Amino acid sequence: MNRFYYPRTLWRYTVALADVFNDLFIYRYDRDGNIVKQIEVILTTSPVTKMQQAREVNHPSDEERYHQQLPRMDLKLVNITQDPDRAYSSNDERIWIDDALELPNGVSVYKDFQPTPYNVNFTLYIRSNSLEDLSEILENILPYFNPKIFLRIKEFSFLNIERDIPVELTSTNLDFTQDLDAEGIREVNASLDLTLEGWMYKPVTSGALVKIINSKFFIGSNAGYNPDGTPIEPTNLNIRESSQTTEGFYNLADITMSANSTSGYNIDTNKWWVQNET
Repeated sequence: MNRFYYPRTLWRYTVALADVFNDLFIYRYDRDGNIVKQIEVILTTSPVTKMQQAREVNHPSDEERYHQQLPRMDLKLVNITQDPDRAYSSNDERIWIDDALELPNGVSVYKDFQPTPYNVNFTLYIRSNSLEDLSEILENILPYFNPKIFLRIKEFSFLNIERDIPVELTSTNLDFTQDLDAEGIREVNASLDLTLEGWMYKPVTSGALVKIINSKFFIGSNAGYNPDGTPIEPTNLNIRESSQTTEGFYNLADITMSANSTSGYNIDTNKWWVQNET
């Protein structure tokens, strides 16, 4: 197990999902239905009481009281569970070679094993002080989950490869304040449970692509060797080279080869050669 491998997968999921609910506004209307005020719905990915706790420390006196700005939303990571229904064979490899992937210098091949499927569960908390505000927020979110939406997320920061990640809205829960004390304020809240069908990735290895292999092969049962088993000296052989095709490859179709012919590839001249015994 590689303890220092960190592709920031959960961070990418959280940012991508938060971007879905970002830049959400509600409006205030006059008696004639005209918009008189636009209010941005604050979105956080930290505990909903973090800002309130900080302000209470800075303003401890009873004369300076602070209440959170409403409406607001908070996206919270709840739990992670494995999903065996989407699992592949753990020994299947993925290899990327194409130049269009924009691989960094010195790297021409990336390889890893199939990722492990996990369901990442989030809860979107919505807090407001009126049913009108809550209804306006919900009606700008719920129609897009039918019951899923898809996020386009890059798998790795160093690879230009993206994957469609489904996000399903599993339930919507409403919470209305029933009892209020003298200092309390009314809140109309809701929570949306979301299931993101994500993946957890194993370490990625990199390397260079092998483009040329220098090899030597023989035609015939004892080609290239004397009857006593010693190699045939080049002075006793005739050397012929093949022609280059327009595709950049070399063929041996135009060369006559005997049973005792020897052939190979000359890296200096970039040509195939054939040696026929005299």
